[in-house]
Amino acid sequence: MMGDWVEELCKIFQKEIIVYTNLLAIELKKREAVNKADGRSLQEYNRETYNLMVEASEMERVRMRSIEEVYRKNNLIIEKEAITLTDFLNKIDRDSNFQLKGYATELKTIVHKLKESIVINDKLINTRQELLNKTIEAMKKADAETTYTTSTKTKKTPSKTRALVLNTSA
Repeated sequence: MMGDWVEELCKIFQKEIIVYTNLLAIELKKREAVNKADGRSLQEYNRETYNLMVEASEMERVRMRSIEEVYRKNNLIIEKEAITLTDFLNKIDRDSNFQLKGYATELKTIVHKLKESIVINDKLINTRQELLNKTIEAMKKADAETTYTTSTKTKKTPSKTRALVLNTSA
């Protein structure tokens, strides 16, 4: 009986690790898309990220439900309002020969790398957006300035404004 829940939790952890590893890979692809200003790819990666996050959330829910079931079946006392993975591992992981702690550590490492990657991508996107805004402001300012020719002073009109084509689908 004890082996059944250990095996079930190991499988859940393995699936979660795969999903979070896939999320990390997509974040790296997002970074490349941002650097290349490839809005379409970035949009597709965002859709993939959303779907994987939904899947990861469901797996976490299933994992926590399984842990609660272990507590219930083994008549363990829940010391806090909610069970945490750390509390569970500290209390009962001896039964899995600390196999679960290894999976939990691997999952934690991947999630930490994912978080760092998301923060880097967010900063990169914000920096590129600021640069784009400053470029647009500079172009507008340049268009508003008086242009001098050899014979007369003329001012640019909106019809002479340079066209700027941007990929803003992301």
